[in-house]
Amino acid sequence: MELHGWLVKHVTYPFWLIYDGQLGALESLRDLRKSQFYSPTKLEDLRRDRLRRLLQHAFANCPYYRRIFNEAGWTLSSFKDFSDLRKLPILTKEILVNHLEELVAENIRRDKIHRTASGGSTGRQTPFYRDNACLGVKWAAEWRFHQWAGWDLGEPLALAWPARQDLESRPNWKSKLRNGTSRRELVLYAGSLSEESMERFAIDLSRQRIRHLKGFTNAVYRFAQFCRGRYEFPFLRSIVCTGEAVLPGPRSYIEEGMGAKVFDYYCGREVGPIAAQCELRTGLHLNEENLHVEFEREETASPDGTASLLITDLMNFGMPFIRYRVGDRGRPLSGQCPCGRGLRKLDQVIGRVTDFLVSTRGELVHGATLVHYALALGYDVAQVQFVQRELGRVTLRLTQSCKGRDLELAHLENTLRALLGSDVKIEREFVSAILPESSGKYRVTICEVFPPARAAMPHTAVDRGRTVEAKPQ
Repeated sequence: MELHGWLVKHVTYPFWLIYDGQLGALESLRDLRKSQFYSPTKLEDLRRDRLRRLLQHAFANCPYYRRIFNEAGWTLSSFKDFSDLRKLPILTKEILVNHLEELVAENIRRDKIHRTASGGSTGRQTPFYRDNACLGVKWAAEWRFHQWAGWDLGEPLALAWPARQDLESRPNWKSKLRNGTSRRELVLYAGSLSEESMERFAIDLSRQRIRHLKGFTNAVYRFAQFCRGRYEFPFLRSIVCTGEAVLPGPRSYIEEGMGAKVFDYYCGREVGPIAAQCELRTGLHLNEENLHVEFEREETASPDGTASLLITDLMNFGMPFIRYRVGDRGRPLSGQCPCGRGLRKLDQVIGRVTDFLVSTRGELVHGATLVHYALALGYDVAQVQFVQRELGRVTLRLTQSCKGRDLELAHLENTLRALLGSDVKIEREFVSAILPESSGKYRVTICEVFPPARAAMPHTAVDRGRTVEAKPQ
């Protein structure tokens, strides 16, 4: 690690953790790096103890859980093993919305918790609360997962990120100082990709010789397509893909084009880091010390062997998530990983497919951006879907409940034209229902076109510290 990275890791990063009241995150990271090599039996004992403590807290302090425990005739003495959890009802997004305040723990002061919301990848933002104390633990779990891919605290990280709410809208001197002395992030805003923005990002990535890239899968894939034949990054060591499924085709393309291994990282806003691939990349290890993951029993077995994931967050006492249906599907992998970690493994997560739409200028607009605007107008993806089957034309698929909302629809169409081009043709198609995929998730966008071919003209790239002519494509 270079001197700057060493100073950030050992001096300035801890300073910002103290500033945030989360210095314990470093201790949590040390604990996680040790516990990941516990035997499966020892990990199960740890998880059982934490689960019992959470259940006791939820019953004593959360009106919602007190009521449903009583209705189910369930007491703490009923809990002997993880299978006993199945006697409790499943927590859904609808319940979060309808019983939000009842789910908050009464014994934790309101200045010790904060309200936030899911990112809307399922087409619906869900509000929830989280206690401040668990943030450091969740950061530590994320750092551990990224360390498996070769990254370490203090090292810079390149981000291809479409979620605007995670990024500084107007960076000021303080946020720039913090970024330079802690996060060290180089950001490509992937909500709307253009050749100009990807070229700037590629040049900065090369100049700074950043070894690790993280991003939403489709954003990274599109960036790899742009760079193919133009840029090479021999210093790049790992690419962490998250937010969307990593399918075999895009994975191979990214690895061949960017010259680095792709690592899956599965995370949810409500519960934090869930699973990730270790250096051997044989399935995704679960964040078992902090979460309990169930595979929902369903009346009809799925042909691919997957089941809906139910997650119990063992660390958020401000608003406990017990048997929370996150909206994704997966299947467990048996056997212990040759890496020696005792953490159970999850097969590839199914769900979270978000296409880009293509503007008449050739720019790519990420589905997450369209979710943001649709949610702001009171729609979710059970009501509206964006379909593009030819360049310059988009179909708004709408349920009957959207009829009569001409003002909101006009605003949405104007937003689409601002993003995709003033001359784009927009058609409305009213349907009885917009059905989810087999994964259980709604597709925000469906795109069947590709961006126009790039002009065959030379572009400059930076390779090993010198400017070179890149191949036209």
